[in-house]
Amino acid sequence: GYNRLPNIGASYPSYLRNTQTPYLAVGANNGVVHLFNAATGLEAFGFIPNSVLPNIAHHATHSGFTYSADGALSVGDAYQNGWRRLLMGTTGAGGRSVFAIQLTPQPQILWETPLAQHHNLLGYHLTQAPVLAPLPDGRWVVILGNGVRSPSGSAALLILDAWTGSLLMHIPVPNVTSAPNGLGAVAVAPNAQGPARYAYAGDAHGSVWRFDLVNFNAHKILQTP
Repeated sequence: GYNRLPNIGASYPSYLRNTQTPYLAVGANNGVVHLFNAATGLEAFGFIPNSVLPNIAHHATHSGFTYSADGALSVGDAYQNGWRRLLMGTTGAGGRSVFAIQLTPQPQILWETPLAQHHNLLGYHLTQAPVLAPLPDGRWVVILGNGVRSPSGSAALLILDAWTGSLLMHIPVPNVTSAPNGLGAVAVAPNAQGPARYAYAGDAHGSVWRFDLVNFNAHKILQTP
C-alpha cells in the first residue's frame, strides 16, 4: 500500500480512516458520466466529455444506437498537498479522450484531454480503464495504452500527469508489420516502496510488453500465436 511511500506514506492510513462520501460512478450512452451518492442513491455530479458532444447531437436528429460515454472507469488515491481520490475514465467506443474527476473533498472535473498535439497517438479504449500510480521519481501519473484505431496506427504506452492530463511520456513499441497496431489494457507492478516500477500490456498483434517506468523503454516478453 501507499503507507510505504517515502515522506507521504505515513499519512495515508489516517486519510483512509476519515469519513468520505461513497460514490457509484457509471458512464451512459446518453453522453453523461453519472456520479451517484451510494448512501442516498441521489445523483451528486454529472459530466459530459467534450469528445461525445457530436454523438449527442446525432441522438437529437437520428434514431438508433450511438456509442457515447461508455468507457471503463477506475478510482485511485493520489497526493498533492494532501491525499485526494480521483476517478479516471475514457469515452470507450464513443470517442478518443481521457478524463479525470477529483472526488474529494467535493467532485470537480480535473481535466479532459484528447492529448492536443499528440491526438494522433490516441485511439479508442474498448476494454481498459486508466491506472493511477506514483512513479519512482515522485510524480503522480495516469497510465494507459493508446487504444486501437488511432490515426497513427501505432501502439504505445501513454503516461499523463495525474493533475493536468498533460502527456509526460509515450513509450512506443516497435512495429514489425505495416498493419495498424494499438496497445490495450495495462497492469502496473510496484516496487517494494509502492511506486510503479513496471507496466505490462498487450498489443493488437498479440505481443505482450513490459515497460520500464524508470528508463522508459519497452521489452517484448511474450508473443501469442
